Amino acid sequence: MIERLRRWSALLVLSAAAPPLAALDILVTNDDGATANLRALYQELTEAGHDVLVSVPCRNQSGQGAALRFLQPIGPLAQACRGGVAAAGAPGVGVASAESYIHYVDSTPVAALLYGLDVLAVERWHHAPDLVISGPNEGNNTGQVNPSSGTVANAVYALNRGLPALAVSADGNTTDNAGLAAEVAQVVLRVVAELERNQRPRQPLLPAGTGLNINVPKFVAGEETDALPFARTSIGVYSTVAPRFVLNLAVDPAAQAQGIDAALPGISFAAGDPAAADPDSEALVLAQGKVTVSVIEGNFGVGPVARVRALAQLGGLFRPQP
Repeated sequence: MIERLRRWSALLVLSAAAPPLAALDILVTNDDGATANLRALYQELTEAGHDVLVSVPCRNQSGQGAALRFLQPIGPLAQACRGGVAAAGAPGVGVASAESYIHYVDSTPVAALLYGLDVLAVERWHHAPDLVISGPNEGNNTGQVNPSSGTVANAVYALNRGLPALAVSADGNTTDNAGLAAEVAQVVLRVVAELERNQRPRQPLLPAGTGLNINVPKFVAGEETDALPFARTSIGVYSTVAPRFVLNLAVDPAAQAQGIDAALPGISFAAGDPAAADPDSEALVLAQGKVTVSVIEGNFGVGPVARVRALAQLGGLFRPQP
């Protein structure tokens, strides 16, 4: 009897130490650098049993979109990385001195993603990750803003590598807010768990070439994140703010609100018109307090109907020449 109890005790210890059957190899990246959102997501994913690699820009690179600095050597840091990750003079590509799970690149968001895919994943797993998560961003990315978002661009680049990818953005109030960041991470964990639950045997988490653009609405600290409803949405063209070029920032209301008084040209933004939005536009639904989920693709291709119609407009160009 005693020997049997010992065996059961040993089995319980082994099963408690073993990772879950659904453990994934996940690469986490972003365009903001080492943020509270990033740290919280890493913690939640690892505690859930996933093997997580982190590769982020050294400093905040919001608005860089899919920029790449081809063939430009990445030298030592001219200034410290965000969040105390690395000091000035450290290598331009490396690992955080105090948090060894954070890898950084002194370049654009996509460069950080590619470092994770082409170097870190190969060294650690000898294969590509099962999932790429870009974010959670400090600020939502919807509609017209998405093309300039490094968060979304990272997901698109991963999709072009044939990998399932999520672009995740939270409200700007999550900046340096560990409490809110932990709750946002729980929302992401729900998404990952649901993808796993519905995954078909020997199939990727999402159909080939498709990913998700996910936006978490502003919520009160301490709310049960399980209570946040999810909604199917489309990217749409509506945004709460729409980029625009102005000739004089000094008289632009948005620039004035930020204390900018330079009488020079620049990019500003104007408020979007909700009345002009499609009912399922992610920015519109996000304002209703729902987590928006829009399906995105990794290429610029279109469906067969749109393709035929567009090419028909150029029909004369494709006729045989006499």
